[in-house]
Amino acid sequence: MIDDIIASIEDLEKVFPSTPQLTSQLVQMEIDEINDEQELELIHDVTEGVDPLLSDASKNKSLEIAGKNSAGRITGPGMVNIGNSFLTESFPNSQGVRVDTVNHVDEINTAEPSRVHIGNTWGGKGFWD
Repeated sequence: MIDDIIASIEDLEKVFPSTPQLTSQLVQMEIDEINDEQELELIHDVTEGVDPLLSDASKNKSLEIAGKNSAGRITGPGMVNIGNSFLTESFPNSQGVRVDTVNHVDEINTAEPSRVHIGNTWGGKGFWD
């Protein structure tokens, strides 16, 4: 079954060949949607050596983010959100927000139904809603 799927994908690639320009545009569109440094670092680590376009785009985007959000030890069943939240509905024409704040907590011990947000939120409802 896996061989059939691979063959089908290869057939599609023959019918609809990719161009470098189109591939670059698609990669940039995907990376533009991500505004969290940890997610960008994860994408860079996973794609390094496998997908150079995506790896480079994620690395370049992470360099644009000046602020850092982090936590040390997290325990307990509560919810924790680490990173900035950009609600695009509130900023339809925005090109993103660049901040240089540093938000760090050494240790978090959550209890049900607690929620902790380490980072900044821009626009409308977010993690707390």
